[in-house]
Amino acid sequence: MVLIHGLATTWEQSFGEIIPLLSARYHVVAVGLSGHDRTDPDDFVSRESDAHQVVLHLRRERAGRVHGVFGASLGGAVAVELACSGLVRIDSLVLDGLVRLPIGRFTRRLAGPAARLGRAVVAGRGGWLLKLAGLTPATIASLLYGGVSETSLRNGFVEGFGVYTMLRHVPVQHDVRVACWYGEKEARLVGGGIRELRRPFPRLTERVFPGYGHGEILKHPQQFVAELTALLEHAEAPTSA
Repeated sequence: MVLIHGLATTWEQSFGEIIPLLSARYHVVAVGLSGHDRTDPDDFVSRESDAHQVVLHLRRERAGRVHGVFGASLGGAVAVELACSGLVRIDSLVLDGLVRLPIGRFTRRLAGPAARLGRAVVAGRGGWLLKLAGLTPATIASLLYGGVSETSLRNGFVEGFGVYTMLRHVPVQHDVRVACWYGEKEARLVGGGIRELRRPFPRLTERVFPGYGHGEILKHPQQFVAELTALLEHAEAPTSA
């Protein structure tokens, strides 16, 4: 099971309490995105670059086959890149909070201001933006990585939203079972993206978590593992029949 965290957080912050629970049943690979680790001096550059590193690991260690991939926010965009690469086989893909904003060709132009806003959020400011995403101060304090650079934030903004442009050119992926997760408070931010994801991923299903905001399922490890395990076991059922 591959876990990929989102923008401006780390794999430890996102999955630290989840990994021990999930490891009781699955071999877990937690991916640390570039620019999101105190030991990694490089900035996050692109979905393709980080997805390529995951491909290399999976082909070397897992023969290019993985039972499931979970991607949160920007990690979901990297996971989609991975699934569409054709270089590894993924049975189930879970995308949590993959936001889609209707800004089209203005994405790159808005990336700079968005990165500066992101730095404000990481620093605990920008309260209106937190409210829009359904985030609480407690969630911010526990999930956000203060060491992320403005460059990584800018690139993450472009690459996260840019995944939908890439999807227009992707053939239908009949073999991948996709589940889109999101918190009730962020429904308006992900709805448009889910509609676009249905074309290349016709087996897509949705799961909304009542009362939750962006990424909040990660703060409920027991529920996260129960939901993920149920989804993966359901996916296994037709094969074992």
